[in-house]
Amino acid sequence: MKITDIPQTTKLNIMVSYNDQEYHLSTTVLAKFQDGLLITPLKIEDTTIDYCNNAVFEYHDIITNGKHVFHVHSINRICFSESEFHVINGFDLDASINRKAQRYNVQLRGLAKLETKQTINIFVNDISLRGISFMTGNNTDSIHIGDFVEISFFKYNAYKRITVNCKVVRSFTVNNFTAFGCELYDISPELTLFIQEKISEKSNIIELHQCAQ
Repeated sequence: MKITDIPQTTKLNIMVSYNDQEYHLSTTVLAKFQDGLLITPLKIEDTTIDYCNNAVFEYHDIITNGKHVFHVHSINRICFSESEFHVINGFDLDASINRKAQRYNVQLRGLAKLETKQTINIFVNDISLRGISFMTGNNTDSIHIGDFVEISFFKYNAYKRITVNCKVVRSFTVNNFTAFGCELYDISPELTLFIQEKISEKSNIIELHQCAQ
């Protein structure tokens, strides 16, 4: 699905990463605008956003009953007729994910809630738009392939907990520690935004390395 397929008058709740903070902002689609959408202005504390390049939102198609998660890679403020608007451009993440989705290091402590309601401490190793892996220490007997697990962890320097639901599909070892690989089955806007931040971090590291050469 293209972002321009979202119909006029649709109300959106966009999660925006702006000045190292996350905001949930409401807006309404006014019209298609080139390759994006013209929307009512996005404001934080009565101040209109000038520009943003990292945001996500969910769209529920009432015709197909499908859920689409869009990554917004640009939010631009425009003015005409003495009024302010925003133009957003982005793409449907579900349509862009392939089977070999890029994985990104997380390296954070977290919790895993098992089907038995037991909660154990874990170390989240890496994540992609398709899956997540984690190490369990000495709690390897509590988890089995085929189990459904709820994993949660906090971002660095943030009190926002990210929660993902997944299914255990394999086990392996990392430096003699047992680890599990899981397939995600519910990608939330919070998780999408976190992964986009990881993508940006990796891009910045690559650019710094290229500049140093």
